[in-house]
Amino acid sequence: VAFGSYIDEFEDLPAGCYYRLLNFNQAPTGSDIEFIWPPTSSGTSPQFRDHLTIFEPEWADAGAPFDRQDADVTIASRDFVRFRVHSVIISISSPVLADMLLNPQPFPSEDFRQDALLQDTPKYIALSEPTEVLETLLQLIYCSNTVDIAGCDLGLLRNVVQAAVRLSIQGPVLEILKSRCLTDLEPLQAYVLAVSLGWAIDLGAVALKTLSIPMAILQTHYDMELERIPSGPYFRLLQYHAQCSKAASDAMTSWSMPTFSASPYHSSCYNVIRSRLQSAMEQYQRHASCALGTQPDLSALSKTAFYQELFKTVMRDDSRMCSRCWGDLEDHVQQTMDEGWATFTAQVEAAIAQVHYM
Repeated sequence: VAFGSYIDEFEDLPAGCYYRLLNFNQAPTGSDIEFIWPPTSSGTSPQFRDHLTIFEPEWADAGAPFDRQDADVTIASRDFVRFRVHSVIISISSPVLADMLLNPQPFPSEDFRQDALLQDTPKYIALSEPTEVLETLLQLIYCSNTVDIAGCDLGLLRNVVQAAVRLSIQGPVLEILKSRCLTDLEPLQAYVLAVSLGWAIDLGAVALKTLSIPMAILQTHYDMELERIPSGPYFRLLQYHAQCSKAASDAMTSWSMPTFSASPYHSSCYNVIRSRLQSAMEQYQRHASCALGTQPDLSALSKTAFYQELFKTVMRDDSRMCSRCWGDLEDHVQQTMDEGWATFTAQVEAAIAQVHYM
């Protein structure tokens, strides 16, 4: 019932809650599932440092490439890490930072000022981003192709994109970041990130990539970012996957093997070949239809397995065929299988293309 029913409240309910409801429905009776997030705890909430609550912060310096001697600006993260950068680079990259450089902020302490002057970085900018966000963003500005997007936490990527928007980062950095998020991340991660950042125009393309994930895994995989997006987009993704699964499975069930020509075979030999080919096709059809019914993506099927299945059945012995017909059989079967693979993959892809992400 939960999987197939939509209610308007899904647009306000966190996707994490809907995820837990689905898994509760499938869990064995008596399973302990927390419906409230975060789970109740007797512990106290962690206390986070900021510039207001700590009187004398202990500053740390960022590593390469933000420790160069030729830098002329110090950018500070909210958790007291100093990045030494080049004013030319950050000014070109961000009009917001360029404006800040025209009106540099006062140093937070005399010791900090003396150290900055010693390092020949007379200008200082304090930003509200934490170190990991600022470091990733600066790495993208300096050398965008070296950042390991796939290895980043989803929450970090979301915060980096939001920081890039806030600072009006110019040039290809934001587009490169967006493109790499959508291509380098696992499909479900890319979808959740696209939802959380409002990339609505990309949701259909990203949803299509999730078809490579079996439904059982798609529905049971959890990420903390599910708590930050509504249930509506998560529901629509699961519905899209289910509808594509049915369309692909039905397409495979209705597929017909290309006609196997009777020429140049003797009648009795041809009947044996056609019977075996029909049997092998029906067996593979059942297997493929079942596989596509849970993972509507052609990667769920193996062309090698398709060929092996048919070859094993059609050419298992030659006792019921004459030597002339047997000699012509392998190339003819290969050609028929090539045509068969091409037609059923096209049929499955066309069926999936008819399902539209809502």
